[in-house]
Amino acid sequence: MTLDSVVTRASLTGPLIAAVSQAAASTSEDFDGLIYGTFRQHLQRSLGDERDDDEEVHQEFSIAGFHCNAFCGSFYSGTGSLDRQVLQDLTAQLPHQLLGWFVCRRGSWAQPSMREQQVSAALLAMLPPAGGCAHALFMLFTPSQHHEGATLTLEQRLYHCSSERTLKA
Repeated sequence: MTLDSVVTRASLTGPLIAAVSQAAASTSEDFDGLIYGTFRQHLQRSLGDERDDDEEVHQEFSIAGFHCNAFCGSFYSGTGSLDRQVLQDLTAQLPHQLLGWFVCRRGSWAQPSMREQQVSAALLAMLPPAGGCAHALFMLFTPSQHHEGATLTLEQRLYHCSSERTLKA
């Protein structure tokens, strides 16, 4: 399992980003949660002058919502192993399929930590394969305040976890 910063296509709504921004602004603590929605993979063919047609696999993630927990480590340990019972209880409440997870942490680089990579690997192993391999998303939010708290900046990065990819910088 590896994290890849390239996602073919992911869609999420403005109200969803606003809800995460509100959660980040309303607490001074780091927190995590689960991302749910739909995943679709399809083959796109383009005709050319040559005898062989070009085929490209497109993956589309549609993020419908998230389940926010009050603190980090709500469904995993400090070493990155999952608490499967807590995770099953949380996913039973989701209206769509589980796509992955997110973390909101302050005062740090916008790169996945070793623990976050381990949690993503464990989550990827739990998710059912789609299109021949397993897929999961990891979203990282890093809020910061400027001008004595008058301005909130929320940087966001979306990573794709796949059982057949390698980490790309």
